[in-house]
Amino acid sequence: MQYLFSWLIIIAVIIFVLWLVLSKHREAPHTWPELPQESFVYGRPATDEDFHAGRAAFVTDENIFTPKTDILIPQYAYFLDRTFYYLNKKTPVIVIQVEESQDVTAVGFINLLTGKIDSTSMNSIHLLGTTPPPKFEPYI
Repeated sequence: MQYLFSWLIIIAVIIFVLWLVLSKHREAPHTWPELPQESFVYGRPATDEDFHAGRAAFVTDENIFTPKTDILIPQYAYFLDRTFYYLNKKTPVIVIQVEESQDVTAVGFINLLTGKIDSTSMNSIHLLGTTPPPKFEPYI
């Protein structure tokens, strides 16, 4: 009975590892879309109108946050989800907004897997530029 239980645990671990490996490949889109021509905010603080129109992920106090103009917007990037250290999941996104304060640089993006607009700190973004990358590759 003890050997049976050990084998069941080993099989469960193998199935879990295979699920983790294979599920990442099913999530990724096949190609990067074109960058938006109008649905982003660059060179000025985002407004409530930008937020409601889907051009911005957040609205900040313009006395505290200023637009960060040394980063081209829009551009391709990966969102590095480090919620769980061992997963270190990366998601393809398009950056549509970047604003900074003395303490933090906030980034708004479109998640290409879900189509939803979200935001994070610059520490969780790996910028790829304005040319579509050839394919989705693991973050190194």
